[in-house]
Formats: sequence, structure tokens, C-alpha cells
Amino acid sequence: MGLDKRTVVMYGWKAEGHDAVKKLYRALEKWDTEYYDKLDGLYIEDTMCGEYIYFGAQLVYYDSDEDHEVIITQEIIEKSTKRWNDFIKENPKLDKILKRFKNGDPQLYVFSHIW
Repeated sequence: MGLDKRTVVMYGWKAEGHDAVKKLYRALEKWDTEYYDKLDGLYIEDTMCGEYIYFGAQLVYYDSDEDHEVIITQEIIEKSTKRWNDFIKENPKLDKILKRFKNGDPQLYVFSHIW
């Protein structure tokens, strides 16, 4: 069994630490039992250890072993942030949940997602 790895660029927030992540999972589950599918492309979770969840506008998600670079254009930024903003506007209960886990202003995260 091997590991899959993707490089992710996300503009948003990070819930960090096992306790915070557990609380966020419970809140998401109460919001919608199918949250995983509904939030596809809007959040990334640590499926191995449960130590983080990133949420926000996912700008890039690619296999860095196969693709060696991705150019983040203004079009990608606008499309991704519009998708995030529209989704949050359409789901005020989710917005209320996520506000509890936001720590300051959104950040630009670049990280490896391994599962």
C-alpha cells in the first residue's frame, strides 16, 4: 500500500490540533451528514492523524510528482474565491460554524496533502 500525495495551494484558514479538529468534525456532521461531498474542493483534512483541516478557496490541487509547476492566474484566483464566497453565502449555518474556527485573516497556504 502506497501513499498518495498532492500539492495544495489554499487561501483560507487552518483548524489545528486534535481537539479543535474533532470539534469541527462534529459541527460539520451536525450541519450535514454529507458534508464531505458538499465541501469538495473547499476543505482539506488530515485523514491520517486528524491534526488539521484547511478550509477556504482552493486555488491549486495537483500531483507534484507528475506536474512540475502550476501557474496561479488571476482567473484561477477569481474563480476559486467566487466559488468559496458563493458557497458560504448560500450556507449561513456553515459560515457560523467556520467562524468559530477561523483564527484571524485568511492566509495563503502551500502544503503537501498526503493520505
